[in-house]
Amino acid sequence: MGRLVAGLEAVIAEQVHGQDETVLAFSAGLGSTLVGAIARKRTGLVCRVVGVEDAPDVQAARLAASFLDLRVSRVGVDPDRARAIAMDIERDAPGLRRGEVLALVPAVAVRQDAGAERILAGFGTTRLPARVREALTSFGLFAPIALATQELPGRARLAACAAALGLPHAFARPRRRAPLRGSDLASAFAK
Repeated sequence: MGRLVAGLEAVIAEQVHGQDETVLAFSAGLGSTLVGAIARKRTGLVCRVVGVEDAPDVQAARLAASFLDLRVSRVGVDPDRARAIAMDIERDAPGLRRGEVLALVPAVAVRQDAGAERILAGFGTTRLPARVREALTSFGLFAPIALATQELPGRARLAACAAALGLPHAFARPRRRAPLRGSDLASAFAK
């Protein structure tokens, strides 16, 4: 666990070095909360959460903001914009499966909204195929968890890292939500 925390700290420190402010695509899930806890020690961190007003991710992000002293703002994305982003992802990364495309929609929306060339994201709590890693890079999404270790760290190990960093138990073990469900945008893609 100590090596994983050290690896995450090194990867994040390198990414945010010299930046006064860094944007994190934030869902208040395990990955983005862990990345945020480390990044906020090294840069002015702005956490941006995608979702309709009362979406699960928005509610969780507000709670995390109050307990973890994070700056959080909401990025409103309507169904039309979500579908347009998904179409852009499909066009620019044609090898991705539909579920992989949909998982990227909220983070790509944050990067577009921030106007940043590259932002932090919490991807990597589950196995990422090479095609997804390539897509993350091409869309300006920097995923420290995926880069800090060669093997899949697993949620239990990441939760232990979060606890070692002093995150409260509720934030170290949040429920897993698919990005579109957490942002309440899944209905935009219902058939």
